[in-house]
Amino acid sequence: QQCTLLFGSWAHSNDSIKYSLYSRNLSLIDFYDNQEWQLDMIHSHIISDGFLYDYLDPPLFWDMVIMDLVVVRQSFYYVFNLVIPSTIITLVAVIGFHTPSTSGRVRDAKFRLGIMTLMSMSVILLAIVEDMPKFSMSSSRRGRGSFSGIPLIGLFYFILLAIIGLSTVTTSMFVFLERDVRVKHQIPWYLRWLSFDIANNKITRCVYY
Repeated sequence: QQCTLLFGSWAHSNDSIKYSLYSRNLSLIDFYDNQEWQLDMIHSHIISDGFLYDYLDPPLFWDMVIMDLVVVRQSFYYVFNLVIPSTIITLVAVIGFHTPSTSGRVRDAKFRLGIMTLMSMSVILLAIVEDMPKFSMSSSRRGRGSFSGIPLIGLFYFILLAIIGLSTVTTSMFVFLERDVRVKHQIPWYLRWLSFDIANNKITRCVYY
């Protein structure tokens, strides 16, 4: 992220005040380190330039000191506190989908596991919503009030929630189908149609090709 700072006088033009740089190198004497941002000294610079205000009569130059600071977000905090725990929770939900169902009323344990992981992810999102980067409006054409530039951490959590939600819905469908088969002792018509008609035709075509 690049931050541009302008220093100068808005009351006196170039005829009254002229700025000259003592050094073009940034001084870090009064600089304090930040846990979230790191200053990129290679791409940061300071220059002295003049701006022409031609709408004045007569046109005047104003001297300005322009400081371009490039800061890089330190990702260790987000990786250690947000990415790793959320990834573990998502893996638990995916592994719970592949666990075999037991007989009896305990058969709903897979579904409850998916709901618990989804609730755990929601609790984590509520806890870290203050620390997550906000939406950027710099690339938005509609200006204020519109959202653009979704941060990667937000997209990451959206994908994780989609995976956990899909796993939970699929698990509930399998639990329902298993219970239905145990009660009626027959395969539903849509499963027979999907397994023996659609899948069988595709497998046969692949074998012949």
